Amino acid sequence: MNGRRSGGAVNSPTKGDVAREWLSGWRAVVLLFVVTRGAYVADLATSSPSEQHFLPLDAQRYWVAAIAISGGTPLGGPEPFSFAPLYAYFLAAFQAVGGNLWSVYLSQIGLSGATVWLLYQLGLAVFGQRTATLGTLLWCLYGAAGMLELTVVETTLGTTLTLLSAYFLMPSRGRSLRWPLLGGFALGLACLARPNTLLFAPFAAAWLLTRGTWRIRQRKQRLPSTVIMFAGLLAAIAPATVRNRIVSGEWILISAQGGVTFAQGNNLNAEGSYTQLPGFSGDPMTQLADASRLVEASFGRKVGAQEVDAFWYQQGFDYLGSDLGQAVVLCAKKLRGWLGSDEISMEFVLSAERSIHPSLWLMPLPFGLLLGLSLLGMRTRFFFGKPALLGCILLTNLLSVLIFFFSSRYRIPAIPALCLFSAHGLGIALNRSVGPLRWALAGCATALSLISWSPAYKLQEASFYYLLGNQYFRDGQHEAALPFYERAAVGRPNDWKIHHNLGEAYGAVGRYRQAVQALVDAQRLDPSKPSTMRALAYYRSLLETESK
Repeated sequence: MNGRRSGGAVNSPTKGDVAREWLSGWRAVVLLFVVTRGAYVADLATSSPSEQHFLPLDAQRYWVAAIAISGGTPLGGPEPFSFAPLYAYFLAAFQAVGGNLWSVYLSQIGLSGATVWLLYQLGLAVFGQRTATLGTLLWCLYGAAGMLELTVVETTLGTTLTLLSAYFLMPSRGRSLRWPLLGGFALGLACLARPNTLLFAPFAAAWLLTRGTWRIRQRKQRLPSTVIMFAGLLAAIAPATVRNRIVSGEWILISAQGGVTFAQGNNLNAEGSYTQLPGFSGDPMTQLADASRLVEASFGRKVGAQEVDAFWYQQGFDYLGSDLGQAVVLCAKKLRGWLGSDEISMEFVLSAERSIHPSLWLMPLPFGLLLGLSLLGMRTRFFFGKPALLGCILLTNLLSVLIFFFSSRYRIPAIPALCLFSAHGLGIALNRSVGPLRWALAGCATALSLISWSPAYKLQEASFYYLLGNQYFRDGQHEAALPFYERAAVGRPNDWKIHHNLGEAYGAVGRYRQAVQALVDAQRLDPSKPSTMRALAYYRSLLETESK
């Protein structure tokens, strides 16, 4: 920002200059946010109702839990929580007043708008106005975040609450103890939306205690703030803990699914992302029941939720301890996933969504570009002071992936902080203050990130098409289901379920020859399925009748 010249001297910018620059940058942010989100909302609103109401896997579990809560079961059932409870209550609030999925989607767009504002304020506090503007513009262009805002998953809520906690904890808020109290409470709410956010708590406390110097000075003055932060954190989490105690008789902090999630990411077949464990149906609705059933079969007696949780943690630790070399390789695969641009999720896949909703291409920014830009501006001082709090968000998000498994949905809460570091790097690059070695490092990191390393990405694309095909089929739109089943069969040629459902869809629209062929493929892949045998016999008889 240039000052005004008067008699050869350079004056400091006036308050009016600062205000005009701030307003200009904020207008650009708001305009980009409105355009990108508005286009996607319009795109989805004009699509089939089957796509608008698509609730796969975790989304369905949250929605069913919300129905129970809003329908007269305020404690959410007789078992300890096996999911992030805050999001289920968030959905239940809309259901209680007659809201539909669109009311949820639009509220999450509002939460994303709050994320934009919080990110801008954090950028101002840490780096300055230009970086704040560039960082929020980058966030508005990140497609995976925009996609998940119009889905029934906890990501948007958890991201907003994580940033809110950082906003309250920033020293620029003042010395009053209400700010760490609010920061701790917001962090507790974020933990109720994403339990792995608990990893951020000790880092935030250490940062608050040392003001990012990582040296214990003036601890008598700073210790109260840290204690108050933890008080706020526990106040937010306590209702879930007490509720779990009431319904199960056991002290479970937030959720009873941590052990299963740990085992899903650390087992013989793990490749860094989600792996279905043997004996589990793969349905999130029955995951806790499956986990309990398998543990009871192993112990030969009834077990409580704490024993189940401990058993699956032990399974994961036993695998990691059995072969340290394989454990290191597995951690490297998880790290590769976190650093990669493949938006590998468990149900919503960005590349597949873009093929259906082209408006998502208005948010084209890949993770690899953010990674490269952040390396351009990375300095040792970023590990200290105010930037260190943002760095703690990144670090704990990465630690969570290394402990459990990678999903791009779980990486989203780290993206706002990365956007600010990237914006700082972009600003340095625009000032031509980057040496050739740093350019080379950033370029290599970006290139390696953009390369698709994981075969799981294409498999999950196919799974997404399969689930969407199922949605269309359940809605009676058999013809519309066919292209999704066909794409799924190409991506997962050895999955009997996909070929079976493809055959049923062909049969439902009278294409009996293709139905028979698809069912033959399904039977070849798994000859033991009676449903496939019956369907094959039925459509063969119809084909023979048609041929006469």
